[in-house]
Amino acid sequence: MSSADPHKTILMLWCVPRSSSTAFEKAFQQRVDMTLLHEPFTDSYYFSNQSRNNRYGAYAGLENHSGGFVENNILNHSGRALFVKELAFQAVPYVTREFIGRASHSFLIRNPEQVYHSLIKIKPDFTDEEFGFTALAELFERVKEFSPETPYVIDAENLCAWPKITLREYCDHFGLEFSEDMLRWKPGPIREWKPHEVQSQAQWHKTLEQSTGILPQTEHVAPVKPEYRDMIDTALRIFERLLSEGRRRPESLMDAYQPAAQ
Repeated sequence: MSSADPHKTILMLWCVPRSSSTAFEKAFQQRVDMTLLHEPFTDSYYFSNQSRNNRYGAYAGLENHSGGFVENNILNHSGRALFVKELAFQAVPYVTREFIGRASHSFLIRNPEQVYHSLIKIKPDFTDEEFGFTALAELFERVKEFSPETPYVIDAENLCAWPKITLREYCDHFGLEFSEDMLRWKPGPIREWKPHEVQSQAQWHKTLEQSTGILPQTEHVAPVKPEYRDMIDTALRIFERLLSEGRRRPESLMDAYQPAAQ
């Protein structure tokens, strides 16, 4: 599948919260040549016997939904190529070197102040870990160490401003044929939610579920509460570093698809 390794059939999209990642995922849901897996480590992080956070309480039957259980399900998947979208902080406690080496990896990142203002509306007591930038940086370093492929980084601002260009370039990079079908879809959830996912999943996707395509970003950036300032500053440094290592500048994205001068 990947241009670097056509034999890999797992494509990971690692992201921070509120980064238009589910819209990106929704675009891939329109493809007929891939199977979609949405945030499989959520239950490991919040509900399993290896949980890192009890924010959403306990649910019977999820105790054994460990990180290893999720990894095995992904690595043993058969059939069509697998596209997996996951919040980095939910997976980084569990992913192994073997898992990293057997998948192709991409990273979707957004300006931390925009993430903050979107996240705090839904999760006003979010932790540094749940903010997601530290985990994304850690996972980025692991991919550089354990995978021969250079991590591919997307700025959510580019995705929302130029969805067709960004998706086409992404497909080109991973050896996939771009389809115009990826740009439009019918309103509705990314999948049906289970009873225990009302808080951990369903409440996060209301805007997406009413959409028919990738929408421009509208988040207003206002002053950050003082108690979050250090967290934001650390995240900004991570944001700039990851973009400098993996992002194509917006003007080069545009230039790549401008008609040649006559």
